[in-house]
Formats: sequence, C-alpha cells, structure tokens
Amino acid sequence: MVIVRRTRLLFYTNNGFDLVQPPLIDHLESLKFQGNSDLDLRTFSLVDQISGRLLGVRADITPQIARIDSYLSEKNRPTE
Repeated sequence: MVIVRRTRLLFYTNNGFDLVQPPLIDHLESLKFQGNSDLDLRTFSLVDQISGRLLGVRADITPQIARIDSYLSEKNRPTE
C-alpha cells in the first residue's frame, strides 16, 4: 500500500502537481462554495473566541483547493 501511494505521489510530482494539505478548520467564509447549500448544512461551525469570527470544520476539501489554486495563479505560477 505504501509503495502504491509513493508511486502515485511521484507520478503527480513529476507532472507538475504539488501536494496540498488544507487546514481542517478554517474561517467559514473560506469554506463556502457557491450554489452548494447541502455543503453548508454539513459544515460544522463554531465561534473563534479571540476574533469573534465563525470557523468551520470542512465537509469538503474543494473550496479550499480552489482558493489555494486561485492564490497561486495570481502569482503567475502555471496551474494544471
């Protein structure tokens, strides 16, 4: 199993992809995805006691990956 995972990681790395590990808990507005109210219902939310902002435990990794890709694209870095 470890060999299969390593082989896949090397394949993606060799083809220009980066490994991304978004946080499990993030600001709620960062976890929102337009048009997906089901995802909003599955996101557990809580209040940050220091800033008062809403935090959420991700139900789906897609919005975070899209935000990371958008950030990297702004730096003129090619994305696949």
